Amino acid sequence: DPITFNLVDALIKEGIAVARTNEFSLGSNYYPYAINYIKNAGAHKPSMLQDIEANRRTEVDYINGKIVKYGTQAASPPPTTITGFCLIFKNIGNFPLQNVTLFSYLYTVALKTIK
Repeated sequence: DPITFNLVDALIKEGIAVARTNEFSLGSNYYPYAINYIKNAGAHKPSMLQDIEANRRTEVDYINGKIVKYGTQAASPPPTTITGFCLIFKNIGNFPLQNVTLFSYLYTVALKTIK
């Protein structure tokens, strides 16, 4: 699906940009590696979707939350990652209290980014 691929591509590029801004080394071949991995993943149900369906805590706060945190600290909030993070939390009805705090923080960052 080209729409999904473009979204994932944007998320990967934002993650790489945040890593570089914060001087994390992913190596020069990380982007091609990530794209190749995505293209060859095949039909499957992502673990995050499995967690949501099973009403389990997802890793979104650890993975995407860190990208948003480091991007924001470097004065470069990643808009696609923030949007995706907020959409995932919007669709989870009962998530732990620590996620409510993180969601509130990211929602505030998103609003500041839009302005």
